[in-house]
Amino acid sequence: MLEQIRASEPFAKIPVVAISASDDRDMVSQMIKLGVVDYLLKPLNITAAQARLTRVFKSLLTEYSLAAHLRSLASPPGAVFLFAGRRREHREPDFRGAGSVGRGR
Repeated sequence: MLEQIRASEPFAKIPVVAISASDDRDMVSQMIKLGVVDYLLKPLNITAAQARLTRVFKSLLTEYSLAAHLRSLASPPGAVFLFAGRRREHREPDFRGAGSVGRGR
């Protein structure tokens, strides 16, 4: 089933946490190779499961925050930046009249 999830484009990058009653090391190893982000053994210890799932969600948030930050670094003209607490707008340079020396704007 995990192979089918990974093969489907809309679901390929969704993190999968496996929950099973089997502690077969070969099966767990195979699931990790297929991209399972964590493996929980039944019967679930609620406290441990909550901690492990929280770790998965925090990891996702970090990944998405980093991606959003990287996208913002390539921001389009007219974007707003904050420098030392002051708001400044980014504008493309105006090169009209750049060939004339001594003329101020």
